[in-house]
Parts: sequence; C-alpha cells; structure tokens
Amino acid sequence: MRHTRSRTRHTAVAVVLAVTTALTASACGDDGSNQSGSDSVKTSEQSEQPKEPKGPDDSEGSKDAEDDGPGKDAPGEDGGPDGVQGEDGEAPTKPKKDDQPFKPSGDTPFEKRADAIAHFWPNVEAADGRATGSDLQPVPAAQKAKGADTLTVTVGYGACDADHGVHVAESDDLVVLGGWREEGTAETCTEQLLTEKVTVELDEPLGDRAVVDAATGETLVTPTLTLE
Repeated sequence: MRHTRSRTRHTAVAVVLAVTTALTASACGDDGSNQSGSDSVKTSEQSEQPKEPKGPDDSEGSKDAEDDGPGKDAPGEDGGPDGVQGEDGEAPTKPKKDDQPFKPSGDTPFEKRADAIAHFWPNVEAADGRATGSDLQPVPAAQKAKGADTLTVTVGYGACDADHGVHVAESDDLVVLGGWREEGTAETCTEQLLTEKVTVELDEPLGDRAVVDAATGETLVTPTLTLE
C-alpha cells in the first residue's frame, strides 16, 4: 500500500510537469506568430503605397530646360534676354525727344539762328562769331512805333556797302530781328560805320511778344517800353 501511494504521487507530479511544459511552448509559439504576422503586414503596406504620378509639366519643363541650355532665357520682344530687361540689365527705353540734339530749320544763317532762339528761349547766348557775317548783323536798337504792328529798327551798315536792311522772324512769343548788308564793288570808298532807322511791319500786332536781336540774343523791346 505504501508503495502504491508513492507511485501514484510520482505519477501526479509528472502529469503537472507535462502540462506546464505544454503551456509554455504554446505561449512562445503565439508570440512568434504574432511578431511574424506584424512584420508581414508592415511589408505589405509598404509595397502597396501608390507612387505619385508625374505631371506633364514636369517632363516638358525638364525638356525645355535642356533645349534652352544653362543660363539662357528666351529672347523677348524688346531684344533683352528675358523680355523685360535690356542688355545692360535695365528696362530698355526709347530716346526722349529732349535728349536728341536740336537741329534748326532754315536755309540762311538768320533763319537757323531765329529758329534756335525760338526753341531755347529764354536760355539764349550770343551767336558764334563764325556764324555771323553779312547776313547776320547785330541790331543796335529797336522801338515800338505808333502802329501796333510796326517797329522802328536801327540798322548798321558800312559806307562801302551796296545795300542793307533787316531780317524779321515772328513766332507766338518772339519777334527776332537781324541786320544784313551787301558789300559793294566800288574801287574807292570811305570805310565808316553808319546807322539808319528802318520801319518794319509785322504780320501780327506786337502785343506781349519780346523783340530779340538775333546776333546777340538780347531783348531789344519789351511791352513796358513807351511808343516812339
């Protein structure tokens, strides 16, 4: 009887050990399968992520960049490399009218001088000595006459001259006067300077216009002067 109970006790202990071993093995298997399954899911999710499609602009833009070459832009309408700036890096501009040199109109020295005076007035200097001659002489004096459209002008001439007179050019703001003389052909004469008063008729009444000597650029008559 003692032997039997002792055997039975050993058998029970063996059964308990067997059950414990089975449970431990089952738990380890579950952990490994769970970890393996998680890794499989992660790998599957990474492989199934969609790639972003390339738009048409990406491929065409790269092609255009290769065609144009590095550092070169398409020429613009103004001739600059980018259509906005000129070659000097600034916006191109056309030359202004005031920046262009003034070219007086007229055929004679007096006509050109009168046109220049009208253009630059009142910033006018005396004419260059090389530009003056028998056709552009200084006018010693001028006065308003009694008539609103007449002037009394003093002109100078030489005793040996064949003829003399005064040029007149009118504009909205000015009346420009210039003396002229024609050299004579006489073999003998007395060299002396003479003056003569000449009446000049204007196309329009003088009004507030200034009277200017073409040779000197000085004002001869102003509206404040009295009539002769």
